[in-house]
Amino acid sequence: MADYLYGTVRYTDGSVDRGVTAITTSWNSNRGKNDGSGNYRLDFGGRVGQKVTVYVNGSHYADVMVKGATPLD
Repeated sequence: MADYLYGTVRYTDGSVDRGVTAITTSWNSNRGKNDGSGNYRLDFGGRVGQKVTVYVNGSHYADVMVKGATPLD
């Protein structure tokens, strides 16, 4: 089973993203998929077991340890 990041993209005013935000990582070129309700999931395609850098619209957002299903809002 592949590791993945998941969560909800919210703007500072509390509204949710409708699919325009690009969520990427330093691990590979995959992009998070948004369901149109602000929820996203980014599959890594395999096991990661390492800390990766997460980017939102190309800007550094967080460094997170990815192991299994990893939440990040």
